[in-house]
Amino acid sequence: DSSYFEVLDADLGLGTGKIVTGLKLYDNNIHGIIPEELSALEFLHLIDFGANRLMGSLPSSLFHKFKHLRELYLNSNYFNGTIPGNFTQGLTKLKVLTFGNNQLTGTIHKEIFTNSISLERVSFESNMLSGSIPDVFQKMIQLRDI
Repeated sequence: DSSYFEVLDADLGLGTGKIVTGLKLYDNNIHGIIPEELSALEFLHLIDFGANRLMGSLPSSLFHKFKHLRELYLNSNYFNGTIPGNFTQGLTKLKVLTFGNNQLTGTIHKEIFTNSISLERVSFESNMLSGSIPDVFQKMIQLRDI
């Protein structure tokens, strides 16, 4: 059910010439999946969906339009499945990426970080991930927190 997002869309005044740069919805009991319509907010610098009840697989291409995105918080939800290898494609300005406290499985693909060398913080804790940490982290000189 994405009805909360439909109401939010109307409240943001889209189509009125306003540019939305931040979407902070931390701990709002939002449930369902992240709708594709979110991509209309292409100038977002911050997306915080942490501590909600979002579920399903992580969308593989939804976030690709967000060329200005610096912070993406998806922690403490009910996302499952694997983290798509192309998840961060086009997110060259991304500094914070949190996946912690979900139900994610599989390995951490090095491709996730190929275009995100400016990352300062990334979190995967409390998931069901397997395998080793990709060696690409060694090249990320700004990374302070894993």
